[in-house]
Amino acid sequence: MSDESGYPVLLIGLDGPSKAEVESLCEGALYTVIHDATEFEKAFESWQDGMFNAVFAGSEAGLPANELAQVLQNQCPETKKFFVATDPKVWEPRLLLKNGFNQCLQLPLDRSLLKEACLTYVITGEKKKRVYKGVRVLDLGEGDRLDFETYAFLPLNRKYIKLSAKGEGLTEKKLEKLAENQVGQVFVDQKDMAQFYQYTASKLRSLGAGAVSSTERQEKLRESVRGLFQDIFDSSVKGDFDHGKEMISQVEGIISSYVTKGATSQWYKKLLSSIGDTGDSYSHASNVSTVAALFAIGIGHPRPEDIAMAGLFHDLGLTELPVELQSIPEWEVKPELRELFYSHPERSMNRVKMKRIIVPPEVEKAILQHHEKWSGKGGPKGLPAGRISDDAMILSFADQFDYLTRLEEGKRHLSPLEAYEEIKRNGSINPEILAKIRRLLEKEASEGSHGSRAEKHS
Repeated sequence: MSDESGYPVLLIGLDGPSKAEVESLCEGALYTVIHDATEFEKAFESWQDGMFNAVFAGSEAGLPANELAQVLQNQCPETKKFFVATDPKVWEPRLLLKNGFNQCLQLPLDRSLLKEACLTYVITGEKKKRVYKGVRVLDLGEGDRLDFETYAFLPLNRKYIKLSAKGEGLTEKKLEKLAENQVGQVFVDQKDMAQFYQYTASKLRSLGAGAVSSTERQEKLRESVRGLFQDIFDSSVKGDFDHGKEMISQVEGIISSYVTKGATSQWYKKLLSSIGDTGDSYSHASNVSTVAALFAIGIGHPRPEDIAMAGLFHDLGLTELPVELQSIPEWEVKPELRELFYSHPERSMNRVKMKRIIVPPEVEKAILQHHEKWSGKGGPKGLPAGRISDDAMILSFADQFDYLTRLEEGKRHLSPLEAYEEIKRNGSINPEILAKIRRLLEKEASEGSHGSRAEKHS
């Protein structure tokens, strides 16, 4: 329910950063705030479905989170309930979901999901904002009638513009323009995603192609990465060697199913489909994994799967750093925080080892060295050029490439070749590897912009 004066939201024991984040995203909400166990015990029996648009709870009220989940589920079974926290030590998503929470959100990793939850469940009526979901241009056929609107995002202008109306489709001219600008995704209103999936399923059947669209494959990759991260950070998940073997098997399955599958025949199209996200930690991990593997395949590296694995794990240690360091590229880190920032590769490997996940030595070296620079001015050790592995160089390129090609408000979207030039200028990558990537991008960009669209669903 809601009224003209605001949207009723219940906040229970949120830590300071989580509370601030929720309040910044739930514009116009009216909050009932529970600070501690005493306030909770006095109030909970009066709560029922319909009183609040959503509940956001944390661990600061002095109540066991599982008991809190059970009480909320009993009192408000149909109300959406979110556990939100910034402290990984209270992170037990498996148990909390089992006991009644709809989602467990760890900040800042899950900020995009928190934003989506606020826009979807809290704000109602005329002030409800659109939630846009990215879909891959590969999935949209030229001239096809679409039962949904499509939009392009203009990061410099901070707005979405309509590409096609409902009942129309993307014209040849618009698709050529997207190809010229090397744009791999457009956007659909979240409420129209069911129609989008119906369209892609019908399209794939008519082409006799596989049953999963490029968009759905990318979403499944991101969901798989999030599930992997949840298990790694979940303090209730035991860290023994049997479970470590299960997790490495899970990682290998993610890579073979969503990262390297079909990469050889659809190299550049897959690259364009993997960039241009609005960016979050899971998308960054999945994109870096995919992009690193694609470049490894493109330049003939013998072990693209190892580099993909390093891409999944490379930034795990960022969760132990201050929030302001967790979602920015290295070049935006203040000089006085550079040493702390450079500690995250080792922290990433420590996270992997805590769960008894055994990775190949090349993967460990790539993770530990992915912020070292060919110029010798990287970190954490400032290694000279000859001591940095090729795997680390490819991973470093992919890491920077994803930041440079993502869609961010107020920043110009860079094409792959423009991103390449930015990376070349900073002296971070082995010149031999750069030369191979340059030849690859020039060849693929030229062929991709003039190639047939008939193959896009293969």
